[in-house]
Amino acid sequence: MNVLKYYIKTLCTPTKVIKYFGKHIGEKNNLVECHAYRGGGLVWNKQIKKYGYENVNTQIIREFELTDTRIEQFGLKFSEEHDIVESPKWANLKPENGKDGWVYGVSHSQYTKDKISKSNMGRLTGRKRPTRSQKWCDNMSKAKLGEYNGQNNPNAKQINIYNSSDELQFSCNGDFGIICRSNSLPQKLLMYSHQNGGTPIYNTPQGIGKAIQYNREEFIGWYATEEKDPK
Repeated sequence: MNVLKYYIKTLCTPTKVIKYFGKHIGEKNNLVECHAYRGGGLVWNKQIKKYGYENVNTQIIREFELTDTRIEQFGLKFSEEHDIVESPKWANLKPENGKDGWVYGVSHSQYTKDKISKSNMGRLTGRKRPTRSQKWCDNMSKAKLGEYNGQNNPNAKQINIYNSSDELQFSCNGDFGIICRSNSLPQKLLMYSHQNGGTPIYNTPQGIGKAIQYNREEFIGWYATEEKDPK
């Protein structure tokens, strides 16, 4: 059974100890899985890159069932009591609420703004964009040629959409977008699944959490492929 876990990750460096408070959705009482999830945030990721994740210890401090109404209260209370945003001992840039980590209406202090500025050093700034990967360019070219849309288009491919039980739900031939929109399907994720050989969507602990958060549980494990039986 999946639960929401609040954890503290502690990074020990030669000169200081840095902590990070976060949440993760995964198997109950599974510390190994929770430790494998590295956490997020600009400051934390920069410290991990500098000192190495092998120097991090993970401690689960509380677990909640996903429907528990106390999740948000616990995260915000812990964030406030330990001053995780303003304290130099913590790498968090915003309070943790057990959802997306963002609390609306919070204004950053100058100290926190400095945290963000230091973390952004060396990152791309201005209008310069990173070079697109060849795979991204190829996928865009396929879309322009009508691989997904355009009935009676010779470039359109027959794409089958399956549920997690490998049962065919929809068969598309030039009307992929229309079918997805008319049936409220996660179109972008299914396109990604098709482009990656039928990879199931929402199929990781993070993905499952997103599906639950946005009421898309029914699509966990769905996939799209041209092949009849990719598995």
